[in-house]
Amino acid sequence: MTSVAGVLAATVYLEHPREVDVSGPSDALTSQLAAASAFSSLFLGLGAVALLVGAIGIANIVIISVLERRQEIGLRRSLGATRRQIRLHFLTESVAVSTLGGMVGVVVGLAVTLGYALYR
Repeated sequence: MTSVAGVLAATVYLEHPREVDVSGPSDALTSQLAAASAFSSLFLGLGAVALLVGAIGIANIVIISVLERRQEIGLRRSLGATRRQIRLHFLTESVAVSTLGGMVGVVVGLAVTLGYALYR
């Protein structure tokens, strides 16, 4: 730092290099960078928790759907549907619901972000 400080003053202000005060980054700047890093980590963790909650919600919906549709499953089994076909039906249904929910979430997120950006 000291070797750079001697050269930097003369480089910045050729006529009067002694009027230039060279110092290291302030504690406020260091604190600001640390706070930005902490907020990034916080939002990453918040996103992970939101994904986990969404996955648990979808699993609950699928379980309730299976429990409420036992008669339909029994009818399909009696008509010749295999366990694999029924499993594939519920898997397709859950993927469709989660994809649709994800798309709606992205659109709402973009709209809120765009609205906030235009407001600011």
